[in-house]
Formats: sequence, C-alpha cells, structure tokens
Amino acid sequence: MTHLLPRPHQVIGLLSFLFPLLLNAETDLKPTHQPAEWNSSNPEVFAYEDLVSNYWELYPRGEATVIETIRPLQDAVGLELVLRSGRPGFSHFIYTLDKGPELKSTDGRIRLQFEDNHTLENHSTERIELLVWSVDAKGRRSGPNYLNSNFYPSERYQASGRLEDGHSRIHIRETDLQMATSDLSDWILDEPSEADIAFARETWDHLIDPDRSDYANALVLAQALVGELTPHRGTPSDVMDTLRPFAQYRRLTAGKDHCWCANISEIFSFACNAFGIPTRFIIMRHQLYPPPPVGEEGYEILMATGHTTNEIFDRSTGTWVWMDLTLNIFGAWLGESGPLNMLDFHHFLNRPAFYPLLQVDLYDPESDTLQRMPLDESPVHTNTLNAYKQDQLFRYMRKPR
Repeated sequence: MTHLLPRPHQVIGLLSFLFPLLLNAETDLKPTHQPAEWNSSNPEVFAYEDLVSNYWELYPRGEATVIETIRPLQDAVGLELVLRSGRPGFSHFIYTLDKGPELKSTDGRIRLQFEDNHTLENHSTERIELLVWSVDAKGRRSGPNYLNSNFYPSERYQASGRLEDGHSRIHIRETDLQMATSDLSDWILDEPSEADIAFARETWDHLIDPDRSDYANALVLAQALVGELTPHRGTPSDVMDTLRPFAQYRRLTAGKDHCWCANISEIFSFACNAFGIPTRFIIMRHQLYPPPPVGEEGYEILMATGHTTNEIFDRSTGTWVWMDLTLNIFGAWLGESGPLNMLDFHHFLNRPAFYPLLQVDLYDPESDTLQRMPLDESPVHTNTLNAYKQDQLFRYMRKPR
C-alpha cells in the first residue's frame, strides 16, 4: 500500500506541426495541436477518437538539443524556433541556414523566414535547411542536428483548384529534433542536501563505482537497501509520513517502525539522487469510491491497489529504467530487449501476445542473488499483475515551471 492518493492524471499530446501564418499579430499565438479532419464525399455519423499521449513528456531523454517551442513570426512569414539543451555545461547554440555562415544563439531562438514573393505564375515551394550544434562551456560541440521546413504558398493550391482550404502552409519536414516539454531535472522532486549527500557517502560510498553506468550503480544500491529493509516490511506508523527519506531509513534500521512500498521507493530515490543518479518514484492507485471521513464507519473501493515504484535514468544509454524494490524486480525485458521503462512494461504486461515474452531480473535477498527469469514463471507474477493491471492509474510528479 502507499500513503499517497493519486487522482486520474490528465494527458496532453503533441499531434501536429501545423501553425497559422499571421502577420503583425497583436497577441502571442498558442499552438492548437489540432489533429486532422476527414473530408468525406459521403459523410456518415461517426465520432473522432484521437490517440493523445504525454509519453514523451514523461520520458525526456537528456538530448543535447530539443525543440521547446515553435511560434509563427509576427512580422513576416516563417517560424521562430526556441531550442533547449539537456547537455551538462551547456553554453550556446551554433547554427547554419541553407549551408550559409555559422551563427550563434545564446537564448536558443532561431528565426526561419521565407521570402513569400509568390504570384500565380511563380508558386514554387520554398525550403529552409537548418543545421544546429549544442556547444558547452569548453567549446565542445554535439550534433549536428537538422531540420528542414517547407513553405507552400496559397497560389500553389489555388492554381490546382483547391480553394476551400487553399491557404498557405509551413510544413516541418525532415528533422531529428524532437519536441520536449520537460527536462530530467524537472522530475527530481526532493534534492538531497549536503548533509544528505554526506550521509549517503558514509553509508553506501563503498558500493559505488564512478566507472560503472548509472543503472549498474543503482543495482548495487537497490541490492543493499532491499537487504536492509526487507526485515522491516509491514504497515508503517503515521510517524513515517512526517519524516524525510533518510530519517525514515534510520528509524527503520533502528527497528522502530515498518515500511511499505512508498517508504522503500522514497529512500531508494533519495539515495540514488545523492550519488547523482537521476531517479524518481511513481505512485499509483485507482479509486472507484473514496473512504469515509476519519472516525466514521465505511470503506473505499479500489479498482487497482495502491503502490509506489521507481525509475532511474541511465545517462549512458539515454533511457529510463523501471525498478520495483518492493517486488524485488531490478529490471524488465521483452525477450532480449531492455531494460524497459515502467510505461512500456505496463503496456506489454497487459497484452496477451507479449506477456509470455516478459522477463524480469529478480533479486533474492536471502541468497543475495540476481536471476533473470520469465515473469509468468516467477514467484512475483501474481503481485505484479495485480499492481500493474490494465485498469491501474499512474501519477508522475514533477517540479512546476
């Protein structure tokens, strides 16, 4: 069980790169993210069911260059890109337009302006090719990344007899730049203080190898914490809810209380972050009917149980990795592919064709061994199916911007 009560989360998706082309606009335009509509010659009664997901917002990849915002120019035809970098020690961007001279952007803003001098006799497509590099404080470059955008003038469509929706368009074409609305640091909720870092190093520094990957170091931390906390598993007192993670850890190892998934996940996340391993915890519960007020008789009804789990970010691979210390699962794989993040694991778990292919790295604290085995043959498969069932609701937490 977890002492945190999530509510159903809202999802926001990025579905289109189509932006209005307005000149001399007086307001700051906002993208609509409007999906396509069907122009049928024989329309029937139907409803749109859009696939809308915030998957990529929940799983930033720490890329050197991403697109934070795209805005239409207000004084010409074109776009303003606002770029952001997740690169440590980032300084500025260097970019070229149509293979021209190198230009510098210190605020991430890059202007793509089209000529828009078309007539009905000359309505060819305009194209702008962008190359961009992220540069750190030592002058080292990443990339390059590229983006090509095309301007299609209204005359092009009108000449073909396309009048009803024959407006000008800018299409963002070939690109390896992704839209990103979050950064890794957004998901680190409770950053350890200098005193917390000192405690972590005093307690677990002998386990950490700076030459290993983030995931490899997280594995040895998880192994140590499961070994220490397993004897104290149970229902915690209300006191635990008031304590910071390392205070919870000290109370548990002193034999003064018990822990469940929320405590284990918070302590593990805090310990990993103290060693610079980006780690977050995710809470889940699907409540159909709420409990009665404190002191009154009654009960709540849950469609899916409460639980808390973790994901670490491995900077060597640029991926989030799911780890569930309560279930002693230190990684999950689809066949030989992995390790998986939590959302991908949940997706494959609830698809009958893929479930038999799932494997888990299961830790046994009694023998201090880690073994990979098919999930459906593991001793935790029933509890895993219960916690991560199709009807579960998940809540990710991030810092406000």
